[in-house]
Amino acid sequence: MTVLFCRIGMMKRYQGRTVDDQITGGGAYIDINKTGHEICNFLEHEGTLFGYVEPPGPSTASGKRINIDNLGASRNDPAVSGVTVVWTTLRPPFGNVIVGWYRDATVYRDFQEFSVSPPGHQRNNIPGYRISALASQGRLLLPEERTFVVKGMGQANLWYARSPKDAALVQRVGAYIDEHN
Repeated sequence: MTVLFCRIGMMKRYQGRTVDDQITGGGAYIDINKTGHEICNFLEHEGTLFGYVEPPGPSTASGKRINIDNLGASRNDPAVSGVTVVWTTLRPPFGNVIVGWYRDATVYRDFQEFSVSPPGHQRNNIPGYRISALASQGRLLLPEERTFVVKGMGQANLWYARSPKDAALVQRVGAYIDEHN
């Protein structure tokens, strides 16, 4: 299984900001702006989910990039498909926990701007995405279900879990997803 772990801020539903669902955690941008591009990660539009995670590292001329070469893409590929994207958030005191996933997702090297923003994304000032998947392939866990702790991610928002020592965790995560899908 090709997997990409993505750490995002914490929300209940990830379907845009509402009075009872505001984003917390997730870094300085969210602390300052009280929002983040991931707030609509589980907001379906015409059968598709559009996800966002902030890649680490310096910006290039086209902005920050996801190193999709680590997911099996060739050097010049704009995207790679067939990836299981595992969305995580920091949940004190437990640590980094799974909030949901996209199976068979497409991960883009560069930020993708909407040509026409879906209404919910437009309402929340979300101009684009980095990851997409069929809504039928996504699953958001209820807040009380978010108990699977992911160890090994470190400080970065993206983790490819490609080393041999990560294989057991990836296998456990795959079994967990199969069980909860």
